[in-house]
Formats: sequence, C-alpha cells, structure tokens
Amino acid sequence: MDSRISISNWLRPISHELFQSLVIEFKELVETSFGTKCGLELRAMNRLKLSPTMVFDDGTMEFVAQFNDEATFFKCENVSLFSPQIFDAAVYIEVVLRPQEKSSAPDYAFAHIEFKGRRPRQATYYLQPGDAEVLNALKAAHRSQRIGDGYTHNTDLG
Repeated sequence: MDSRISISNWLRPISHELFQSLVIEFKELVETSFGTKCGLELRAMNRLKLSPTMVFDDGTMEFVAQFNDEATFFKCENVSLFSPQIFDAAVYIEVVLRPQEKSSAPDYAFAHIEFKGRRPRQATYYLQPGDAEVLNALKAAHRSQRIGDGYTHNTDLG
C-alpha cells in the first residue's frame, strides 16, 4: 500500500524555514517507519518537473529524464546545504528519501516530497509502503494547516 498526503499553508507560500523543518520532520518519521536511516536527495529545478502518469516507450522516457536533468540547477544530500537563495530561485523542489540499508527496510521502500511549482503553499508527500502512523503524525503536527489527500500535485497544470 502507498500513502499520499499534502499539507498547505492557508495564505502564504511555504517559506525556506518551513521547507527545512518539513523535510527534517518527514525524514525522522520515515526512518522510524522503515526501521533504518534514510539518505536524502534534494533537487532544485528552474521549471516544473515532467511527471508522466504512465510508462511510455524508451525514447519518450529518455526525453523526460533529460528534460528534468536539464531543469535541475542544484542537487544536494543535506537539507542544511539548501540555502534560502536556492530555495527562492527554484520553480520546483523535489526531495527523495531512500533507505540506506535496503535489507533492513520494507521491499520497495521510498518516500518523496515536492514543494513550490503550481502550488507554492503546498508540500505533497508520498510514502511506500504506506504507514498510517506517519500520516497521522503529520496531520497531528500540522492541525492549523490545510490537510489534503496528496493527489493534487505541485506539477499539475490544471
């Protein structure tokens, strides 16, 4: 089972400080859920990420990967290296969490957060395998913010 959720500010875009705290908070929850430490991959992009909802032929998927690689202007593995200047310059931000010890984690363990894009007030979370405790902890910690189902992405055009 996979799980999705979004957390949105009511009025203002997510700030750099909130971005950093949301990443740290989610990383801690995911590590508890997976039973192992996780590595981070943070990417700042100068345009929206192409996110196909299905797998296309190899040529199309290579085009998508190249498009996204060309849009990426900053990568790092530590949220403290993601400066306010990089945050402000980014059109879209992606954070990927993967278990460092795959043998200690559930099969296919993976987590993801996206920021900015078409929804600058929203952080969109994805977790597989799903863990209701992680989502409940996020909801409890952010009661004053709007909680969504996570199916409205920061890259959606509509």
